[in-house]
Amino acid sequence: MSNNTEMARLLIAQLRDSCAVQELSALLGEDIVMELPFAPSGVPNLVTGKRAVLDSLGFIVEQFERFRINVHESYETTDGAIVILECTGFGLYRHKAPAYQNRYVFVFRFQDGVVVHWREFFNPYPVIQSMPSARL
Repeated sequence: MSNNTEMARLLIAQLRDSCAVQELSALLGEDIVMELPFAPSGVPNLVTGKRAVLDSLGFIVEQFERFRINVHESYETTDGAIVILECTGFGLYRHKAPAYQNRYVFVFRFQDGVVVHWREFFNPYPVIQSMPSARL
């Protein structure tokens, strides 16, 4: 397992274990781009810059009483710059809503030891169903 794969898994672990969004800062490049191609209406599908990405991830702490995301598979390109993770997520909202469950594919591109591009694929329906006012 390459260093980039270990860092990608660490990033997910920080989201999973403690919703430690601010601790992700050291893993992200200043000019990071986060893409959410299948984001539901009203949720930005493109976020740029470290501060904006961290702020957008703050919804985890704000909305979830408990949130877990688990990595099931990891893949990397031959040069190791791109790491792909297959994950599942589960969350219990702070407000009364059905439990959140989803599957994810994360594509992280690394440069100089930090994530510079984060592409996250997920099914938008569970977001719409359980939290119509989603904010990422």
